[in-house]
Amino acid sequence: MTDTTKPEHKLRIELFLPAFILAPLIWAAVPFWIYYVGLEASLGVLEVPVGALAFAPFFGGIPYVLFGGPIMWYWAARAYPTAKHMSLAAVIAVVVSMLFVLAFSVIMLMFSEADFDEASVGSLVFTVAYTGFGVPVAALWGATVSVIYQRLDRWFPVRAAD
Repeated sequence: MTDTTKPEHKLRIELFLPAFILAPLIWAAVPFWIYYVGLEASLGVLEVPVGALAFAPFFGGIPYVLFGGPIMWYWAARAYPTAKHMSLAAVIAVVVSMLFVLAFSVIMLMFSEADFDEASVGSLVFTVAYTGFGVPVAALWGATVSVIYQRLDRWFPVRAAD
């Protein structure tokens, strides 16, 4: 089995940042491309999730930048960013962001005068929806960051010092 880490690997930020920015934009463009080509009739049940990908950067963009950026950067700096590593880092970022949202929700419930049962059910519904849609999308975005980074790394190799 080959080791994916390179001993001489140094994260190239000039390649990581464009990959990090382009990944959600590429997946947001997929539904528009599908509708433009006219494949929506063949999607059937998948039409709603694929259509939701168009709005994913608007709803998940802030957690992606605040949590996904540092976590994926850390993992990519430690080992060469493979699709498996970046997908796992992005999923961990979703879980960490969800923990922050739950902590904020609990703190808000402690200091509010709302009925705890109704508010906790609302928090649970939001948590299930956020993680249910966020985890697969994060895995897609993380793998896409890896693919774009590796492609850019091949296109623009490091030049040896003369």
